[in-house]
Amino acid sequence: MAEGQAQPEVFTDTDGVRRMKGVSIVVPVVTGTISFWLAKKATDHASHKWTIYLRHAKNEDLAHLVSKVTFGLHSSFANPNRDVEYQPFELTEVGWGEFDITIKVHFREDVREGPVELYHHLTLYDASGSNNAKRPVVHEVYDEIVLWEPPEEVHRRLAAHTPAPAPQSQLAQFHTQFNPDYEYRRLQHARQRVAAITNNVKVQLAALESAA
Repeated sequence: MAEGQAQPEVFTDTDGVRRMKGVSIVVPVVTGTISFWLAKKATDHASHKWTIYLRHAKNEDLAHLVSKVTFGLHSSFANPNRDVEYQPFELTEVGWGEFDITIKVHFREDVREGPVELYHHLTLYDASGSNNAKRPVVHEVYDEIVLWEPPEEVHRRLAAHTPAPAPQSQLAQFHTQFNPDYEYRRLQHARQRVAAITNNVKVQLAALESAA
């Protein structure tokens, strides 16, 4: 901590846990799907083999925070809620249709944070809608998990944590390289635009109501 910088205040929550007031921990992550067309092996109900996954945006190990990831598939799949307890957090299936997948991130017990839900759209076809047996369709989205007012012990542990590479994925060659700093600025800009649009709509609605 720089000289003269104020020490974050610590408070005790209703469960007796000492937490860092006003402090947030941002974990940059990527959700993605990689799908392969099965070509001659394709059937009406199994045209693609695909993998859904969650990874750190810099491909760092997440074991110091995440205990498991639950992927929520379409209800037509047997046992649609699948737990993956080891990295890489990936799940592979075969199917024929696109749908939204729920990604529930569970944290280590000492993090004392409930699961966070993310969503990712399974994409089987590229923009042209054509199939290519040699080139998979990759759809990755940058996101951020924010831990608000973490426990004091966790904050101290993470401050001393040295990032380590995540276990290698066999699909790593298809991963997109993300710059978390750039993506953060892009997200902030998008959020500001949404806030401005929302505020403008509220003003217009208020004007319409007053004129009625």
